[in-house]
Amino acid sequence: MDRCRECNSSIAKHETQCFSCGSAVRKKEAGPDMASRFVLFSKIGFILSAIMTVASLVFDATPPFWKCAVCTVVMQFVKSSAEQMAEKKKS
Repeated sequence: MDRCRECNSSIAKHETQCFSCGSAVRKKEAGPDMASRFVLFSKIGFILSAIMTVASLVFDATPPFWKCAVCTVVMQFVKSSAEQMAEKKKS
């Protein structure tokens, strides 16, 4: 049960206005869920890993190329798995 912001009376989830005072009920907007956040972080991780892979060919202050390449491949698998799981959750 939600509460009215004006008079603090109980409001059912399906009501559009308060029974006691008549004020309009504001609907809560749902933020991003955990699955979509994980997809976002896995995409960012993949992009950073790909950038580090390219940078490892040019600069000496980066990890070895083969480590960066393996990390990029793993991050690609994580990203695709996260996208598939988020898609299944939406359906």
